[in-house]
Amino acid sequence: VMTRYRVDATHANSFAAYVMDTIKLDPQGEITGGVRWDYFDMVYKDQNYSTTTPGLVTRTDTIPRTDRMFSYRGALVYKPDTNASLYFAYGTSFNPSGEELSFVVSSRSFNLSNADLAPEKNSNLELGGKWDAFGGRLSLTAALFQAEKDNARVPDPTNAVLNVLAGDFRVDGLELGAVGHITDAWQIQAGYACLDSSVIKSAAGAAPVGAALMNTPKHTVTAWTTYNLGDGWEIGGGGRYASSQFALIALPSKTVHGFFTADAMARYTLSQKW
Repeated sequence: VMTRYRVDATHANSFAAYVMDTIKLDPQGEITGGVRWDYFDMVYKDQNYSTTTPGLVTRTDTIPRTDRMFSYRGALVYKPDTNASLYFAYGTSFNPSGEELSFVVSSRSFNLSNADLAPEKNSNLELGGKWDAFGGRLSLTAALFQAEKDNARVPDPTNAVLNVLAGDFRVDGLELGAVGHITDAWQIQAGYACLDSSVIKSAAGAAPVGAALMNTPKHTVTAWTTYNLGDGWEIGGGGRYASSQFALIALPSKTVHGFFTADAMARYTLSQKW
């Protein structure tokens, strides 16, 4: 086997500072706001080898990259009753090109397609609520949201080995959740999410406008339950279902069938300290 490409090292250091505050307007309403500054610095090194002469280094790359960016968050909360609340929230975030410690992500023909890209920017709108029922034994949550990446990475129409920040991806979603006690010993958790994802803007050679996003199942269901047997013993189990999703959205597209995973646990408490 002939080595063609090797990443020698990828180092990243990050630092963040943030300020957040909540102001109570009256017994039923409050407002929350915050700002965060992130510093993300990394250095990427690789070696390219000859495809005809084993071990011959034909090129080396040393690429430093530093991203500095602000993100923001704000929310309004209204409490119509002591056991219920409604909220509206807005927030921003970003994804540096080197966040996965590799500039080779989404690369083509072993080229550093993301090396010179600024971070992708995201925004999120969310409207939701929470209700505690049956004297606090059951907590129900619901949320409608829209997440958008307005400068997503897509292939450069003029250079197939590079990416550009010219895409627009959006996910509209609904999320429902329930956490509660059927008895003092028996606890349950369940959730459902519906994600309607789509490519809003694209480029030649990338996923077509209207296509669903990769790794974004339309339906997801989760369930988990635990039971306290007494004498320090507790058992539990549950599962997660995800409907079919795209593994590749650029034509020809590829899909992964829906799947189910299951987990089980047992726990023994030796004492209050162990």
